[in-house]
Amino acid sequence: MRRVVQWLLVVVGGVLAIERYTLRDANAFVAFVYYFAQPIVISGCFFGAAALAWHDRHRRMALMAAVAAIGFAAVWAAQSFGFRGAAAPVGAHRAVVWNVMSGRMGWEAVYSTLGELDADVIVMVEAWEDPETAEAYRRRFLPGYQATGEFSGLVMLSRGELKDVKSGRLGRGSKFVYANIQIGGERIGIIGVDVESDPRRFRKYPLEDLADVAKLHGDGPLVIAGDFNTPSDSVHYAAMRSILQNGFEIAGDGYGPTWPSFAPVLALDQFWVNARVQPFRCVSEWTIRSDHRPVVLEFGSSADAGL
Repeated sequence: MRRVVQWLLVVVGGVLAIERYTLRDANAFVAFVYYFAQPIVISGCFFGAAALAWHDRHRRMALMAAVAAIGFAAVWAAQSFGFRGAAAPVGAHRAVVWNVMSGRMGWEAVYSTLGELDADVIVMVEAWEDPETAEAYRRRFLPGYQATGEFSGLVMLSRGELKDVKSGRLGRGSKFVYANIQIGGERIGIIGVDVESDPRRFRKYPLEDLADVAKLHGDGPLVIAGDFNTPSDSVHYAAMRSILQNGFEIAGDGYGPTWPSFAPVLALDQFWVNARVQPFRCVSEWTIRSDHRPVVLEFGSSADAGL
């Protein structure tokens, strides 16, 4: 029986690896598997096979499976940890994006955490809440912030003036909110995003729509923040990558995955910026106040960075 399980683990790990590094989520029929075909899961399959083979004294098989397990674990570590962050200079801006899970752990805890993060701009996802309750907590924990209206759970808050606020749909079931914000004497476009969470939904259309929205508002510095519900190596980011860069890939500092917060394996919550923005540091904060970790981006304009 152990022999059967051993080979089953090898086959499952191999199939997941092939899917992850060839098809990925390009095809709607296999896209669902892509979300489970994480390097750490593949590594676990081969590690289990190695342990069973070693127990049965199949040393060669155990060695090969162990090498594969270590290799995929190394890939996972390389993708999950960032060491590119740098201390932000004086005058840098600070933004936070957080899926607050509809405040199920308590709105006071949510707003207390946001106050501690001390950001110039906050994008809240799944922020369905009573307007009067929200206003009371904002006065208490985020005094002086302006807020957009709640749009399908998306809310943007800023220490600076919010102008040209717009909201809309991306593909089917996804949405965005846009605002032009005055921060430190300059105007910066901010787009908050919530991509449909159902892994059976094809990501091609909302992410391509988002790329079009970014082009429309990309004349100046532009920061996109949201719960993308899509790992950053998805093939459907191609249109966005032609004009934007992922904040963690440029300036990641520490462990990046954000979901689920108690044992994160997927980097679903992300920042993307255009060429007029220079990220200095992008970090995922630990929390038990939502099933997602909040992500912080410290950034300036490319002119500030001397580019």
